[in-house]
Amino acid sequence: MTVARKKVQRKALVGGIGYMSISDLRKWLGKKRTYPVNINGRALHTWQEARDYLDVMYPVQNKFGNKAVWIDNHRFPSVLEGNRYLVLKDAAARGEINELEIQIDFVLEHNGVHICKYIADFRYRKGDQTVIEDTKGKRTDEYRIKANLMLALLGIKIREVASPGEPI
Repeated sequence: MTVARKKVQRKALVGGIGYMSISDLRKWLGKKRTYPVNINGRALHTWQEARDYLDVMYPVQNKFGNKAVWIDNHRFPSVLEGNRYLVLKDAAARGEINELEIQIDFVLEHNGVHICKYIADFRYRKGDQTVIEDTKGKRTDEYRIKANLMLALLGIKIREVASPGEPI
């Protein structure tokens, strides 16, 4: 006998506003500039405090079971990606690389027809080369297609990193 599961809508009570979905609440908190804010009867005095409260009370479910991490006020969807950011940030501080950027959007089009969007984890310059880098714990079919489209349409080869300590 199978039991039908009811999809639970996760909402929080926000003081002065009413109930709000957790995803909308995360977006709203990112734009909010005045604190404290009251969530579920608890006064939260800073953005970091509100973010940490939501991460504990309403954890984000990631596709492959990765644990999201916050580093330098950036959310990384996996510990691997967060650790790689720290390695690249350290390399930038030492002058080995420069112009480090995270979460870069590439629109993939052909003859004016939009195919898809690819979001690279990192872009940086090493000498006179621009490097597009993606941390990969698992290579999905979708990623393989997008990587091939990046090469075919834009001439960009994506550097895949499987561990944070790989050479730059």
